[in-house]
Amino acid sequence: MAIEDIEWAQRKSGAVLEMILGFVIFILAIPLPMLITGPSIPMTLILFFIGIMLFSHGRHVYNKVTHIVWTKQAIREYDDKKTAAKEVYNAVTSNFKCPNCGTLVNLDAKFCSQCASKVK
Repeated sequence: MAIEDIEWAQRKSGAVLEMILGFVIFILAIPLPMLITGPSIPMTLILFFIGIMLFSHGRHVYNKVTHIVWTKQAIREYDDKKTAAKEVYNAVTSNFKCPNCGTLVNLDAKFCSQCASKVK
C-alpha cells in the first residue's frame, strides 16, 4: 500500500465522519434546542442548516476522493497496457528483419530494400 493510498483512506474516513456528524446534528435539530433553551425555531433552523451543510460537504469530499482514486487507478492501468503494447510491438518488429543483412523491413515487403534478397 502506497503512502498516497493511506492519505486517501484518511481523507475518506474524515469525510464519512463529517457526514455522520452532519446527519446527527440534522436529526437532533428539533429535540436539542428544546433541551437547551426551550422551543426555539431560529435555533432549530440553524441546526438544520449546519447539519445539511456538514453532510453535503462530507459527501462532496468523499465523492471527490473516490474520483481521484479511480482516476489514478485508470492511469496506472493505462500505463501498464501501454508498456505491454510497447513490449509486444518490439517483439513483433524484431522478427521482421532481413535474414541476409539484418535490416528492418516492412511487414508487407517481399524483398529487402538494402540487399534485395527475398524476405518471405
